[in-house]
Amino acid sequence: MIWGSDCYLVAKQDGSVLAGATVEDVGFDERATSSGVQELLARALALMPALRGAAFEDVRVGLRPKTRDELPAVGASSTMPHVFYATGHYRNGVLLAPLTARLVADLVLDGKADESLTRLEPRRLGL
Repeated sequence: MIWGSDCYLVAKQDGSVLAGATVEDVGFDERATSSGVQELLARALALMPALRGAAFEDVRVGLRPKTRDELPAVGASSTMPHVFYATGHYRNGVLLAPLTARLVADLVLDGKADESLTRLEPRRLGL
């Protein structure tokens, strides 16, 4: 992974590169916009000019839930037994998904809460 101040690039096993991420406040409209794609491509090229000749394959669009403190909510619910949260990753869901999955699996399957989850406890949000 290459992280820049304006975007990130993730090399995939098939040799392609994922560039992320844009943020457009459009409610629940999950359509890509030409300005969003252009902006992301410009940022990716600024971060790695060697991508200039790369073929453009696809655009993925999704909702990016954000908590009020912009930290994910990961862990057991403080209000509902047997409910666990793994949400609010905002722009970094693709990057944090493998780590979040491991932490939540350890918590749910083995009852082991990693100390790094302390700052991410859902109770801070009333959950």
